[in-house]
Amino acid sequence: MVEHVDLTDVQKFGYRHPPFFGAMLHDILHIKAILEPVYPLTLDQWQDRFRRVRYAGKEIRRWLEFAEAYRDYTDGMSLDECKQAFENLHLMTFGTRPIGSDSIEPQIPTPRDKNEY
Repeated sequence: MVEHVDLTDVQKFGYRHPPFFGAMLHDILHIKAILEPVYPLTLDQWQDRFRRVRYAGKEIRRWLEFAEAYRDYTDGMSLDECKQAFENLHLMTFGTRPIGSDSIEPQIPTPRDKNEY
């Protein structure tokens, strides 16, 4: 079911796309859920960012792949290690530090050996 979208809002706020629904919204929610502990954006903030890019579908898929790689890489890490890993992976993937990052030197945490304990 497609909701009515007022295109004047799309143009007024610099959006290239109306709000997402269906499979794209599902993917955004999945990204949000994985990254919530280290990148706590609201659903509106995620939507806002994706609605402004030209190729939103590609960008959502890129973030989805990033989030799933981050999840797999950080399995078993502490929150501090996860935050550092997120910043480093973001820098390597997107070429920039995440907004709000205050780290100066990148540090690469390694996944803990599960047999170590």
